[in-house]
Amino acid sequence: MKCITGTILVLGSATLVAGSAPHAKPLELQEVLRVASTIDQLLEKDLDARKLQPLPIIPDELFVRRTFLNIVGRIPTAMETSRFLDDKMPDKRTHLIERLISSPGYDSSVFNYFADLLRLQTTDEQYGLGWHVWLRNSLASDKPWNRIVHEMLSAEGHASKNPAVGYYLRDRGMLLDNVSNTVQVFLGHQIGCAQCHDHPFDKWTQMEYYEMAAFSGGIAYRSEEARTVISKVTEQAKKNHPRMTRSLKNKNKAEKAKAQKTMYRRISGDMRYLLRYFNRNEIDESAKQKLKLPDDYQYEDADPGEAIEPATLFGAKVKDVKPEDRRRVFADWVTSTENPYFTKVIANRLWRRTFGHGLVDPVDDWNSKLVGSHPEVLSYIEKVMKGVNYRTRDFERILYHTRLFQ
Repeated sequence: MKCITGTILVLGSATLVAGSAPHAKPLELQEVLRVASTIDQLLEKDLDARKLQPLPIIPDELFVRRTFLNIVGRIPTAMETSRFLDDKMPDKRTHLIERLISSPGYDSSVFNYFADLLRLQTTDEQYGLGWHVWLRNSLASDKPWNRIVHEMLSAEGHASKNPAVGYYLRDRGMLLDNVSNTVQVFLGHQIGCAQCHDHPFDKWTQMEYYEMAAFSGGIAYRSEEARTVISKVTEQAKKNHPRMTRSLKNKNKAEKAKAQKTMYRRISGDMRYLLRYFNRNEIDESAKQKLKLPDDYQYEDADPGEAIEPATLFGAKVKDVKPEDRRRVFADWVTSTENPYFTKVIANRLWRRTFGHGLVDPVDDWNSKLVGSHPEVLSYIEKVMKGVNYRTRDFERILYHTRLFQ
C-alpha cells in the first residue's frame, strides 16, 4: 500500500492510514482482505468462546444474488448470473465485489441509503435539489463521512452557493426537531423526549437539550443579498420616478410625503414577494440571537424565557463559544475522532446495512453501558473506520470481503 501522509494505525495484521488526504486512492485489495480477515478471526474467536459454530458458506447462486442486492440494490440479470456461475476462477467472488463496489450502481444505492437516513427531500422549493446533488456527488467522489457531516452542520449562506445548508433548510423553523434528529442520526442517542421535559427513560434533562440546541440558536433564515437588492431598487425609485412625480404635482408637501412613502413601501413589498423563495433559502448566523427556554419551563435550574449558552451532552466539554463560531464548534465536536459515539455509530450503521443487524441494535439508541453483541468486533471496526479516514466505500468493501458476508 502506498503511504499517504497521516497517522499509521495498526489493525490486527493490517496497516491503514488515518488522517489521509480526502480524495486518496482506494485501499489496495490486499489491505482490504487482511482487515476483513481480522474481522472474521475476531468473530470466530467470540463464537468459539460461546461454543457456537459459524454458519456455512453459501453456494454461488445465493452469493451472486446477495451481492447484487446488497451492493447495487437490485437482483442480477440472467446473463450476469450465468456469467458468474460459469466462471471457474477461484477468486471470482472477490472480483465480483470489487467490480460492483466501484460501479454507478453502488453510488446510487449508497446515495439512497444516506438520503433516507438524512430525510432528504427534493420537492420543497429549490434547496432540496441542490442538497440532493451535493450529497450524491460527495458520496460518489468518496468524500469522507466526517467531512460530509461537518460541512452540513457548519453550513451557512445560500443554497445556490452552498447546497449543504439544505440540511438545516430541511427543518426550516423547526430548530429543536433538527437538533433531536442530528443527535439521533450522527451520535445514536434518542433525546427527543427532553425537548419538552426531562427524559423519562434516560438521563437527559430539558436544560441539557436546550444547551445542545443553543449551538444552532443563531440561525436566521434570511438573505442579506436579497435585502441589498430590495434596498437598491427602492433607493433607485426614490431618485427617478417621473410618473409618480407628475401625479403628485398638485399635492401639498405633506400629501406628497405620504404618497411617496406608500409608493416606496409598495415597491419594497413587491420586491420582497419576488425574492421570497430566494430569501428563504439562505442561512445567516445572527451573533445577537440566542435560544431561550420555553415560557412553560418548570425546573429550578433556570427561569422561563432565559437565554441559554451552548454546552455538549458528553465527551469533550465546550464552553465560552463565540456566537459567530457556535455551529462550527458544534460540527467540530460531533465529528471529532475523540467523540465517544460518532465513529462507532456510523460504523455500526454500515455494519447493519451490510449484514441486516447492527452489533448494537437499535442502531440509534446507544448508552454508556452498551457493549454490543461482539464487543471486540465493535471496537475494531471503530478503528477501521478511522483508519480508512471515514471513506464509507472502503469501509463497506472490507465488510463485503469478510467470510461473514458469505
